[in-house]
Amino acid sequence: MLTGALMVLAMTLALGGYALVDLLYDPRYQTAGTIVMLLSLAFMPQLIVMSYDQIALTMGDSRQFFWLTAARGGLFVLCTAGMAALFGLKGAIFGQGLSFVLAYPLIAAFARRYHVWDPRHDLAMSLITAATALLMAGLHSSSILAPI
Repeated sequence: MLTGALMVLAMTLALGGYALVDLLYDPRYQTAGTIVMLLSLAFMPQLIVMSYDQIALTMGDSRQFFWLTAARGGLFVLCTAGMAALFGLKGAIFGQGLSFVLAYPLIAAFARRYHVWDPRHDLAMSLITAATALLMAGLHSSSILAPI
């Protein structure tokens, strides 16, 4: 239920971030709406697995927690920096989301080790994330593709 509630909030920002910034700020900040939408979407994969890594600390296995955190951090830096170098700010945001997706197999294996992995939950939330991405692309493709 927690993931679902957070997904609703992220979906709201992903689909309505542009309108929210348009409402709150003058036209000079129009690009910020696109950034809000992209960041919200990029964060959604992390919401799916946000509590899995904490089980290691609960079980007293700080070493495994460290290695998982180090791997996730390495992926985050590589994907974000690499995509930023290739595509600028929007690439950096995409790189963040990509790093969360690429880290999923590590996190799932980690969660499976402690018998807390819930593949149905993850699949359902992944489908919601994909549907949000498709809807956002359909509604806001011009602002997403526009240069910053």
